[in-house]
Amino acid sequence: MLPKGSYNRIRVCEKMGSADWPDGSLRPSLPKAKPFLKWAGGKGQLLRQLLQVIPRPEEGQTYFEPFLGAGAVFFSLQPRKAAIGDVNKPLIETFKVVRDRHKDLIRVLAELASKPDSDEYYARRKEFNELVPGVSELGPQERVRLAGLFIWLNHTCYNGLFRVNRSGLFNVPFSSNVEPSIFNAANLRAASVTLKRANVDLLSADYRETLKTASRGDVVYLDPPYDPTNSTAHFTSYSSDGFDSIDQVELAQEVRSLVDLGCRVYLTNSSTPNIKELYSDFEVRELDARRAINCQGDRRGKVKEILVIG
Repeated sequence: MLPKGSYNRIRVCEKMGSADWPDGSLRPSLPKAKPFLKWAGGKGQLLRQLLQVIPRPEEGQTYFEPFLGAGAVFFSLQPRKAAIGDVNKPLIETFKVVRDRHKDLIRVLAELASKPDSDEYYARRKEFNELVPGVSELGPQERVRLAGLFIWLNHTCYNGLFRVNRSGLFNVPFSSNVEPSIFNAANLRAASVTLKRANVDLLSADYRETLKTASRGDVVYLDPPYDPTNSTAHFTSYSSDGFDSIDQVELAQEVRSLVDLGCRVYLTNSSTPNIKELYSDFEVRELDARRAINCQGDRRGKVKEILVIG
């Protein structure tokens, strides 16, 4: 359901033309953008701790975030220039639609059921999975439809989780216990403005590809799939390829290369002996987080994560 007055605010912005004032600041009719997706492991709850450390890039510097997720840190920093990416192709396509065709996206979302039942959910999940394999070849309207379904499923599935099977198809079940707020039109508009103002490069790629143009002074934030805290912690499979201990070692090597290049690098991960050993020669700070995903509610609680500073 649209928040009261959202359409009026959108109409005002459209009539005023550009979404920015001449000095580059946002018009007062637009709120500061927030993530438009729920995201397992998202950094919303850690933003206060992270933003005390991670700087906003200065003029002429680029912000890099190659494990994008919902983009909480990106939206909080609102950099002037950014390169952000993820291996999740439908996710990046959704960000592109928010940036380029937010009005069409709002229309699609408004047509989807705000309080779906199980049958509606699984029908829409099937439709989404039929679009995913050919995402790179989709036409303009199909891309908007894919983005709308991505956001809709994200707010109606179990815990906002993104999980795929070995074929790369989304397989998260319906959440019958949640009355979802599917989308906020004003926030989608603000997110579109933020992405445009950052002149952002949106890359559906491995983190190395996203980072290949990083140079001295740039700010890099890395939030990879976390190292499992125990043998049963592999609750999700974010991509069909996974992200294992070898990938963690290779990422640590990439962090060292970026630091040697002169980048300011920040990485979050689980507080495990493996990760602490990989980054033992860096400054490492502990963060207090709250576990959001566990099939047993009494096992959701405070956990320690780490912030690596390079």
